Amino acid sequence: MLSEGRIEDVMNKYEGQEEIVKQLVDADPSGNLKYLDWMARQVVTRKEPPQEVSDLVKRFLTQFIKTLVDVSNYDIVAARAVMHAVVIHTGMNVEADRAFLTVDLMIPSNSPM
Repeated sequence: MLSEGRIEDVMNKYEGQEEIVKQLVDADPSGNLKYLDWMARQVVTRKEPPQEVSDLVKRFLTQFIKTLVDVSNYDIVAARAVMHAVVIHTGMNVEADRAFLTVDLMIPSNSPM
């Protein structure tokens, strides 16, 4: 099974981080653990909070799928920048997303976006 192989690969790659990997397995919204390695890398090597990383992946999959952007091609900083560019380009409801964007993208709350 592909999913089991991905779990094993990530467990081996991030030895000693089994609890984080298990948490991310449950949080990967792809259905086939496509983003598990990317999420683990962001949490383990960049020290990003697991919940923030999984939330970012979910937002890419649910809100940005129309742009055909694959979050696994970016680190978390670049993913945030791409997300911001997509919001600006597509004219998404920025007011509804202002709190999320302000925190995750470190955009000043008074920014005109």
